[in-house]
Parts: sequence; C-alpha cells; structure tokens
Amino acid sequence: MDLTALLAYTRILADELDAAPDGIFEDADLTIVLNVAKDKVYLDLIDLIPQRFRKSKKITLVASQREYVISTGLLVTDLMAIEVIVRNIAGKRPWPLIEITPEQEHQFMENPTYADTYPSGWMREAEDSLTFLPIASAGLADALKMYYFMEIPDLSYATPTGVPALPRLAHPLICLDALRQWGIRTAEGQAAVDARYAETLEAVVQKLSMKSALRGAQLPGTIEMSGYGEDIVES
Repeated sequence: MDLTALLAYTRILADELDAAPDGIFEDADLTIVLNVAKDKVYLDLIDLIPQRFRKSKKITLVASQREYVISTGLLVTDLMAIEVIVRNIAGKRPWPLIEITPEQEHQFMENPTYADTYPSGWMREAEDSLTFLPIASAGLADALKMYYFMEIPDLSYATPTGVPALPRLAHPLICLDALRQWGIRTAEGQAAVDARYAETLEAVVQKLSMKSALRGAQLPGTIEMSGYGEDIVES
C-alpha cells in the first residue's frame, strides 16, 4: 500500500472520507500520524519476530584504532539499534562482545591494548560512532559482525506513491494504529479498535514467522547459544 492507499484506508476505517475542513485532518497532517503509527508497528514486529528484520554488517578492525564512524567508516547508514556484536573468527563459534557502560569503561582501559587482536567490549559514545575495547593490537578484516535493526524511513506527503519499508501484510496495522491515535471514539469503540489491532498483529506475525522459518534466518538468543569461542569440530 502506498501513501495514497494508506490515507484512504485510514479514512475508511474512521468513517471520515473527507479531509479538513469537512473532516478533522488534512492529508499532510494525517501523514504525520501514519508515520508515528509506522514506527509503532515496526517496534511491535521487532519485539515479536526480530529475525524478520535483523540485518548484519562485518567490521574490519584497524590496529590501534579506538573509534569507528558508523556511517562513513563502517558504511552503515540505516542503523536504528544494535542487537549484538560478535567476534567473527573462522572455525570458531561467535563470541558476543559486552556492551560497555560509561561506568565500566575504566575496566577496559586499565590495559587498553592486549596481545589478543579481538576486543571484548563495545560502546556507542556518540550517535555515529562505535568504540571497541580493548583496542585491537593488529588490523584484521571482517573480525567482528554486528547484528542490528535498520531505521525505517518516513513517508513523505510530497511523494504519495511512497510505500512503507515494511512487509505488505503489515500495512493495514499502520492504519489501525493511526486510528488508535485518532482518539475520537467512545471507550467501547476504542477497545474495539485495540482488539482489531491485536488480532491483525497476531495474524501478521504468524504469517511472517512461517516465511522466516522456511528461510532458517533465526539468530539464537544469548541464552540459547553455548560454546562461544570454541573450535567448531566437524562430526
């Protein structure tokens, strides 16, 4: 569904086919509501089926370099949130790096450079930078692998043919959440909209989970994985 269709469907659900002044919202204003709804739907889907939206990027370490610019150094321009960063050593199981808090930084800086090439922790000191500690003592290509969730671009009222970067099955959820924000219904009516959103979300998750399962794209969670850093033995 493009923006034109999303606007039309939202107005159908609201039983308000006309824009302002006959209705409450101009299409430009309703586009803002739809963008807020788009973000809410995306976060709900990430929470329930993260494997469907996960992306990855290999990171090359540079000797004695502490800070890496995400957009220009790592060439990742769509980062919203980092899920995990792991060591990417051939023949060994992935070892997750610790996300360092400001209070923990001194522990990693007491001996900032080790003989071990690979850092054991990371922190995001600025919006567009990553720091790896201890600092790598030697350069190594594709030494780390970052799993992350991408930023979903906003829809623009100036581009009515724009389509949300979400699976087609999830597009009606955007309209339903916009309706929840509308806030023009009675408590009973609002409860009905909430129930329909929950029902539709469950159906979308079931369908998208089936597709993801067929691809085998699931990344096991930290609790499920074992044998970090151990050699992989062929049987």
